[in-house]
Amino acid sequence: MNRNQYKHAVLKRVNGDTHVAWIPVEHAIPGKYVRLRQAGTWTNGWQVVETYPAIVDGLYLQERERDYKSHRSATDI
Repeated sequence: MNRNQYKHAVLKRVNGDTHVAWIPVEHAIPGKYVRLRQAGTWTNGWQVVETYPAIVDGLYLQERERDYKSHRSATDI
């Protein structure tokens, strides 16, 4: 069970790539560099540009992660 706290953050790389992600609160400090896992590979060099004030429990994020699947099956004709 994941009981960590997360913040929504805007991340940017030197090459101009931008990404918005939920990251652990302890890493959500503007100016700090973090690494992200995308498609099973870790990428370095993501700088936290901005964070939003809301803090969300990790369990809630896990529960909401796949909501789109049930929504799609309920709304497809």
